[in-house]
Amino acid sequence: MKTRISLICLTLATFFCVTVKGAPKPVRSLVTVERSDGSVFLSWRLLETDRDDITFQIFRGEKKSSGVVFKSLTPKDPYALTSFVDKDVEKGKTYLYDLYRFSGDPTAARSAILAVAVDGEPMSSKALRQLANLSG
Repeated sequence: MKTRISLICLTLATFFCVTVKGAPKPVRSLVTVERSDGSVFLSWRLLETDRDDITFQIFRGEKKSSGVVFKSLTPKDPYALTSFVDKDVEKGKTYLYDLYRFSGDPTAARSAILAVAVDGEPMSSKALRQLANLSG
């Protein structure tokens, strides 16, 4: 009986250590969506560990003959909100978006780069069409 309880305790201790140690690291979850007016809406989340005065830098990349060229969409000041609307986009182009936590350090933590094809069809229309295809 004592051996069985010890084995159960050891199993539980191992489970909790593995679970805590293997817990996924929180991410900003950058999301991009084409809006009905043709602009691109970007949104991301704050993390529990973020300071109250956290700011961000947003970059947009475009494919050029020399490769992908990124430019800052927030060149003057770090951006303090958690959403942004990029109105300077053209239909038929694909843009890459990148989000950095501003720290003055060029190697600062960044989000995953997301691509958005601006095709003139807002996300809500695409989602409704996909739902119609699933139910029909």
